[in-house]
Amino acid sequence: MAAEAQTNHSRRILLVDDDDILRDASGRVLERAGFHVLTAQDGKKALRILEEGSVDLVITDLVMPELDGLELIRELRRGAGPPILAISGESGWRFLQMAMVFGAQGTLLKPYSIEQLMEAGAAGVKGRRGRGGKPSSARSCGR
Repeated sequence: MAAEAQTNHSRRILLVDDDDILRDASGRVLERAGFHVLTAQDGKKALRILEEGSVDLVITDLVMPELDGLELIRELRRGAGPPILAISGESGWRFLQMAMVFGAQGTLLKPYSIEQLMEAGAAGVKGRRGRGGKPSSARSCGR
């Protein structure tokens, strides 16, 4: 894990979720895994952060105020943006399927485990390095 944390240290993840508790907890988990984590409460704030610099992976909730996750994915797919992992709970698997159609490379259904989050984060940034921005194996919702 220590070697993996060193490798991840230079990898930047933007975590977008309007749920403060979930965003903070998920951010801490990813930071402990060695990632540099930036956070935003909604899609508008996420776009502002991305204007300031690039990231290796965007993990975004789908149901948020201001600019929701589906709109954020569409915005990011207008260019050669980073890989995207969509997460959702209340909106369920249909919205996660829509996120894949809009350009997300993977999905996680809330509640997700720490292991699922770390695997998806690692797969997302690995895909960024190895395949021009497409994660190789981010977890997909299987309903």
